[in-house]
Amino acid sequence: MHCYIAETSKHIQMGSIHNVINWSETQINSGFAKVAKIFHIRAGEKNAQLFAEITSSGIRLLNNGSTTNYKRLASRCLSEK
Repeated sequence: MHCYIAETSKHIQMGSIHNVINWSETQINSGFAKVAKIFHIRAGEKNAQLFAEITSSGIRLLNNGSTTNYKRLASRCLSEK
């Protein structure tokens, strides 16, 4: 099992790849953010890998994206709910 997390400078959203891409595009098109980063995490892993970046120019897939601690992302998700 896996999930995707979209992160902007002020907000974060967790869900399926389809949901986080749509949410990211809405944030960018509405002017709330300039860049959204999409992270991919698998069950049991401690780090989430940067999967893609979304800007007004489009979606850029990353082959070897950086990793970040899942707990940092999860704590932001919980604080927004």
